[in-house]
Amino acid sequence: LSAAAVAAAATMAARRVLQLGDPVLREMCRAVRQPSDSAVGAVAADLHAALAAKPGWGLAAPQIGEAQRMFLIATPRVMLPQQLPTFGERIAPRDIPDGKALHYTAVINPKITQVSEEMEADYETCLSVPGVAALVPRHEWIEAEFRTLDNRLHMVRLEDHPARVFQHEYDHLEGIMMLDRILDTGDIFMEEELHRQVAELSANPGAMDPSESPSSLQYVFSLYL
Repeated sequence: LSAAAVAAAATMAARRVLQLGDPVLREMCRAVRQPSDSAVGAVAADLHAALAAKPGWGLAAPQIGEAQRMFLIATPRVMLPQQLPTFGERIAPRDIPDGKALHYTAVINPKITQVSEEMEADYETCLSVPGVAALVPRHEWIEAEFRTLDNRLHMVRLEDHPARVFQHEYDHLEGIMMLDRILDTGDIFMEEELHRQVAELSANPGAMDPSESPSSLQYVFSLYL
């Protein structure tokens, strides 16, 4: 789609993000037959419009009612001859001080081809489970391949936060929600309460885990275009 078409789509009412309990979120999504088809571009535009209305690190097609194997993710910096193609305008995150506006990349028919043995747990949120945060274990790094809207094949190695985001969105294509991955129900928080506890730790830097510091958040944003 042209930039004008993307902009026009963004001005339309964003499609509703499905909420936990909707049966579409539990479907095994079907493969996209032709990534460069205009209908696939239209789904990508709808995902982008939904993210513009409710910013996040990514959004999968089933979350807007399309059981297809595709999602948008914040464009990670990767070690390739060329950076991954981006789609649509940058979107600025809300409620994040100094958070930079993010580019997004359309990921189509992804496959995770290799994963680390090492796992790392961190808090995640999901637009389909609003207001909830959960401590979710993920592989520290992954290797994956996928196509973009120009039908080009990309093979990437992702680490740290981008690897977590990719795994989260990939799960949606398998009908898996983040709450399915938790190890203990005590690892579920209301997002507001988690922010309150982090704010209290911020007021007492000596008691704060370095991974929760503002500099850590700045590091996360540095991993993306």
